[in-house]
Amino acid sequence: MEKKIVKSIFKGGTIVFLGLVISKIFGLLYRVVVGRTLGPEEYGIISVMMAVSSVIGVLAFIGIPNGVQKYVAEYRGTNDIEKQAGIVRTGLLLVTIPSVIVMLIVFILAPWIATELFNEPRAIWPIRFVALILPLRAYRKVFYRTTDAYEKMQYKIYANQLYANISKVILTLVFIGLGFNYIGAAIAYAFAWGSAVVLSGYFAYKVFPEAFKVSLKTEKEYSKLFQHSWPLFAAGILASVAGYIDTFMLQAFLGSEEVGLYNSAYPLAAVLTFSGSALGSIYLSNASKLFGEGKKDELAEAYRLVTKWIGYISLPLFSVIILFPQALLQLFGPDYLGMANVLRVLALGFLLSALIGPTSKIIQAVDKTKYKLYLTLFIGTTNILLNYLLIPVYGIIGAAYATALTFGFGFILKTIIVTYLSGKTPFRPVLIKIMLSSLAAAAPIFLLSYLTSYKNSLLYLVIIMPLYGLIYLYLLLFTRTIQIEDLVVLKYIKRVTGIESEKLEAIVKKYAN
Repeated sequence: MEKKIVKSIFKGGTIVFLGLVISKIFGLLYRVVVGRTLGPEEYGIISVMMAVSSVIGVLAFIGIPNGVQKYVAEYRGTNDIEKQAGIVRTGLLLVTIPSVIVMLIVFILAPWIATELFNEPRAIWPIRFVALILPLRAYRKVFYRTTDAYEKMQYKIYANQLYANISKVILTLVFIGLGFNYIGAAIAYAFAWGSAVVLSGYFAYKVFPEAFKVSLKTEKEYSKLFQHSWPLFAAGILASVAGYIDTFMLQAFLGSEEVGLYNSAYPLAAVLTFSGSALGSIYLSNASKLFGEGKKDELAEAYRLVTKWIGYISLPLFSVIILFPQALLQLFGPDYLGMANVLRVLALGFLLSALIGPTSKIIQAVDKTKYKLYLTLFIGTTNILLNYLLIPVYGIIGAAYATALTFGFGFILKTIIVTYLSGKTPFRPVLIKIMLSSLAAAAPIFLLSYLTSYKNSLLYLVIIMPLYGLIYLYLLLFTRTIQIEDLVVLKYIKRVTGIESEKLEAIVKKYAN
């Protein structure tokens, strides 16, 4: 693969990766603050609110922002400013009406949704809060998809990840400290995500001011944008409902406390997917350009490179979760320690979901969005059915089984689709070496914790992680897992951070395959 592609993917991925690390920490911190201070029951109410927010967001966006990124990136290839501006303006217009309609419907029906669907009257106002910010969220998403199309990934991170998550945590601490309990946590959540539109709009103007110039005449491409986006919209609804069906069904069958307990394990397992999120968006912009240039081989190799880097990050994290689940659950407090096996089961599912890579991005890049609809229809139906069958029988662990099995089926189906679209399997054999290295590095760390009775200690885990990282890196070098293309990555880190790495580069050159 050409070095410029490696650099481009890594450049955007690095920025997004670092931002996502911080945002994931604060996103998890929000849950930890609510879970520890308010207990499983009220944390369950907030979890239901977040699930509802995700589903109604998909209804309000109707898939348009993803189409905006696709076509702005495509028109960049021909340097057509008018068409780029036309796509952005069309996107803003298309999300306005559905976001306002969904906002009004959900606000009015909130009492029925809370009491009849979820049997939890206390969820009425949290649901109304997230309904009120829907139009703001729709505009925000169009804005940051525009900056994504220009491969300015840092702007989405600043507004959508850092500002929103950090302000959410700070406001939650303030409101809970003032005695507002779960209502305060809900207000903090809604305000943080709603007000982020200001920053997103500013960054979109900074990157592409032509879209905001009244004097620039453009054509509205309603049909083109809608035709591309509607399968994403339909797939998004199914994916969002299916993604939160475990929370919804746990609430309906068992109640808020069980939802709160389950949602201590869920976000910890979901950390495994953040590397894919970091690299997926930048991959879409690169893949769209490669597809437009007819470079199918490079499109496939870029995808395989992304899955390798996902493996580098996700596999060692998976090993830690499997071996130290109770230590991680200490974050939420003693009430949640019984979720260790739930966390293990979920981690397996999320690992499979992560390793297959950004499947939806390559589907978008080659303009086969109907594939995503069919894929999501199968996965969503499977998840809903499995949750419906397993939760009444097995309770909380049944929801984890359903999620893991769904991800497993999805892994098989996505592998087939990616191989068909790109002409190559998405996995390199080097992934096996990465997996074995991560497990081998974790073995002595776990043995030491077991012998010293620190297996469930979060402090031990924090202290020992640097040693685990060093052993893992050594094994990657010793087994010649590192490949010569990774030197491009290393040199980019040096250029961006100023960190001298001649010795490390020499080691990589010596042991690189």
